[in-house]
Amino acid sequence: MKTPIGGAKLLDNEEMFKIHQTMLAILEDPGLEFELPDYALKKLADHGARVDLTRKRVSLGPELVLETIRQVAGAATPQVTVEGTDKPPQPLRLPSRLQATIGSTHGFVFDVDKWAIRPATHEDALNFMKIRKSLPDVYPYGVGMLPQDVPMPVQYIHRAAISVKYDEQPETGYANGPDDAPWVTRVLQAAGVLDDDAPPAMSVHNEPTGPLRISGRVAEDMLRTAEAGRLSWLAPCGFMGGNHPVTIPGALAQVYAEYLGANTVVRLLVPPPNNVFTPRAVGCDHLIMDLRRGAFAGCAPEALRLRMCMRQMSGAFYKFPNGSGFVVAGPTDAKVPGIQAAMEHAMWVMAELMHGFYSYDAEVIATVKVLGRLHSNLCLCAEQVIIDYEMLQWMQQLLKGIEVNEETLALEGIRDVGPGGEFTSSEHTLRNYRKHMWFPELLHRGPWADWVGGGARTPLDIAKDRVQEILKQDLVPVLPDDKCREVDRVVQEAEKALLGTTTGILP
Repeated sequence: MKTPIGGAKLLDNEEMFKIHQTMLAILEDPGLEFELPDYALKKLADHGARVDLTRKRVSLGPELVLETIRQVAGAATPQVTVEGTDKPPQPLRLPSRLQATIGSTHGFVFDVDKWAIRPATHEDALNFMKIRKSLPDVYPYGVGMLPQDVPMPVQYIHRAAISVKYDEQPETGYANGPDDAPWVTRVLQAAGVLDDDAPPAMSVHNEPTGPLRISGRVAEDMLRTAEAGRLSWLAPCGFMGGNHPVTIPGALAQVYAEYLGANTVVRLLVPPPNNVFTPRAVGCDHLIMDLRRGAFAGCAPEALRLRMCMRQMSGAFYKFPNGSGFVVAGPTDAKVPGIQAAMEHAMWVMAELMHGFYSYDAEVIATVKVLGRLHSNLCLCAEQVIIDYEMLQWMQQLLKGIEVNEETLALEGIRDVGPGGEFTSSEHTLRNYRKHMWFPELLHRGPWADWVGGGARTPLDIAKDRVQEILKQDLVPVLPDDKCREVDRVVQEAEKALLGTTTGILP
């Protein structure tokens, strides 16, 4: 069975090399601005960067940036030519299988009964756990929800506690900052997920919003983790026409300048021997600034083109492992579940899948991060999860490889039916239809009269019923009772330390 190769290439090698050269020129002039203390900036100067302490401006010469590229790509030398790094070409492939995730750090849910967005609760987090566990091909990782019924200082602690209690593969620890990070780590240790000597959890504030400026929490967390001897990874979060140029080549040059420049600074701040990056995927999420409305837009064709160009540069030019990662973003600007959300999710996912993924590995399993997301990733909707899951199954069938053998060639079956016959009741069809055909649960197939006679139910109507069926199921912790109690004890200790009292809410 063969999986077809991927397709669209939006840039040629000379164009990618020009973008690379422009990126290097940006890092020399104007450089990047880092809101770091003078002693940290002076350390960068000691490593060969040109530093303006007054403006906190850091200019990086090509040799520093090319070394970062070499490390992240796993190349033999730091040389980058019109052919990219000195690694062999990385094939462009279509995924052979899809898996999906539900949510990330959403603080809001769309309530279909109230037809409104509201803050997420612990109950919502547990309900989305039930939904996730009921759907095959959904990755058993992450809560997908940040409960708002406890104060912000302890939200990530509660999120970690929910994950270790109910996740088959718990999250390894994200925190809001230096205050809650040790407590998130203690939750993971209490559950036996981390060793007692594990470093503190990482902050989620790792996306510089630029342009060309690393400040506030991002700068603080970057320095804190560097001084702890840990290599963090900064990823730019941009929007064309806002903090990045409105043109795709210019936006790409700035994205890579922020990516590779910021992480070069991270590398220079970390003391040896931990100051060397291991090869890794490089990619980012991008929005646009809708200049007609003055609002961010996630599911814009321009944002998708930029993402596909970055996948090509990361995979075909720099040859970073896995290109930009086997991840399909699939945003939507829809505020409510239904046609716009399904359409935007489907168009984006289809385009990314048909573009393909760069990989030296023959098998590519892509992770589709769209299920249930609404309002440019602001909130989750349970019913939209079910609708998007139907889309995932449709695409899963589309991407299946094709077997050519005696059974699939069906010569004997064709001879049995003969001229003028029919295959509906043939033995060959009965043997093969379940394996070779997909049957939807939400999408109606059949005559108009049948649909009307069945209540003229829409996919959203059916999804609502499906959600209610799932929520009736029990959610059983995967953690033993004694460890659950220990996790609860740590959560309460954290609340007393950070809030001065307990919330009365246990994950």
